[in-house]
Amino acid sequence: MNQRSITRAGAWYDLLATIGFATPWTARLVLGAISTLPLGGADISTFDEGQLLFITLMGTVVTMWSVLRIMRPSREKLIADTIARAFFATWMIRAATLGAPRVVLIFAGLELAWMIVQGFAAWATE
Repeated sequence: MNQRSITRAGAWYDLLATIGFATPWTARLVLGAISTLPLGGADISTFDEGQLLFITLMGTVVTMWSVLRIMRPSREKLIADTIARAFFATWMIRAATLGAPRVVLIFAGLELAWMIVQGFAAWATE
């Protein structure tokens, strides 16, 4: 696959993974569903409105960033997204070590996997 295809594929993954967090109503539904999974760790089903605000802000930003990469993929966006995935995975692993729900490690693993795939694609010349 070429850089544009990898950029789009990563964007589609992000869109599917985050669009449910883009509104307060859908975020509560997604968090409630995740909290029923037998993964252990802290409960994630209850957030106050201030915490929910930051969840939906992040969901909205990542959703829109995904749409942009789907519509106009480029090597620059691929590189920026690869770097962002390194930061996201780092913060997720940090949160998990400080007591966040274990489901965070699943998302961190996916971020690391996409970071590697995108990193190889960004390194390649076309």
